[in-house]
Amino acid sequence: MAENIVITTKEMLEGIIEETVNKAISACLHLQGSTKLVHDPTKDEFLNIESASSFTKLAKQTLYQMVCERRIPHLKIGARVFFYRNELVEWMKQGKKTVKTN
Repeated sequence: MAENIVITTKEMLEGIIEETVNKAISACLHLQGSTKLVHDPTKDEFLNIESASSFTKLAKQTLYQMVCERRIPHLKIGARVFFYRNELVEWMKQGKKTVKTN
């Protein structure tokens, strides 16, 4: 059996892995019949803890603490923590403070 060697960039490989993980998570949620979701998970991007940390500019430990305290929207599958990008955007908007102008 011949083996194929594929040469790719780091970014392309990360994209392939992320797409595969997103499909697997969506399939797991579909099989579980989860009704907790208020949106279609196939139309939203999943972020792992590293990506969520980069996106929110919060340390991974801070995110883990907020997950533990249920202060941030998240999804746990086994021991892994994931976030929907759209839910993080909405969560960050809720913390927005209005400034009075004179």
